[in-house]
Amino acid sequence: LTPEKTPTKKGTPNKVLVKNIKSLSPAAQEVQKALAALYEQYDISGPIDRVSDTVLQIGSKKVNMQVIGGFLVVRCGGGFMQFTEWLQRFGRKEGVVIVEKQ
Repeated sequence: LTPEKTPTKKGTPNKVLVKNIKSLSPAAQEVQKALAALYEQYDISGPIDRVSDTVLQIGSKKVNMQVIGGFLVVRCGGGFMQFTEWLQRFGRKEGVVIVEKQ
């Protein structure tokens, strides 16, 4: 018999957000601030990990993030899509759930 593994809640702010934001580039600092605001507004759970300053691994996908016009966006195809919209559209396929906090 093997012991059952308890599921870990990946995608927590501790795995995604950097504590020392001053060590990041200006573009990465903007992304960090936008991600922090997103974690305050939404409950996000699932396999999300940081790859680099502006790249996240979400499930099997790596997404490049930027802040454009005050919105957190991801590179999608030949353009950009708001990150919350991307998560709602593609997140479930990657095992990520986003729910607005009440």
